[in-house]
Amino acid sequence: PIEGREERRRGSCFGRISVNVMGLVQLCETLPPAGGYGHTFGIEAAARAGRIRTRSELTGMVRAALEGAIGPADGVASGIAFRSARAGAFEALPGVCAALSSERLPAEMRLASVQMGRRLWTVSRGWGWARSVHEQLDPLAERTELHHAVAFGALVG
Repeated sequence: PIEGREERRRGSCFGRISVNVMGLVQLCETLPPAGGYGHTFGIEAAARAGRIRTRSELTGMVRAALEGAIGPADGVASGIAFRSARAGAFEALPGVCAALSSERLPAEMRLASVQMGRRLWTVSRGWGWARSVHEQLDPLAERTELHHAVAFGALVG
């Protein structure tokens, strides 16, 4: 692990954190079925249909996807999983997965999230740096629909 930088902003007290930079790169650069996003929120279809012609139109669509769907769902779930893994509080993760499995998200997104979570979890078993996370979380992952955001957050944590 590489030492992170110390944040010194008013009202913020992050302190020093240890970051597995190579592990994070491996998570982000891994095979598309495990590390990539399978749902493009209509951006890919819009581009193919010629409805995205400018950089600002693309930026607007990406921002809408991030603020309207990814951030409130996967972003929050990854953050909770990250903090839970850092604290060794893995018992919180099934509740996060249950929230992501709720009817509030479209069925195809829920299914894709679980499929990608399973793939990521399977691929990460071969990464030496992820061994300790697997030792702690594998029993829970076997009985929970492990979503991609939760698997990602736990591995990064």
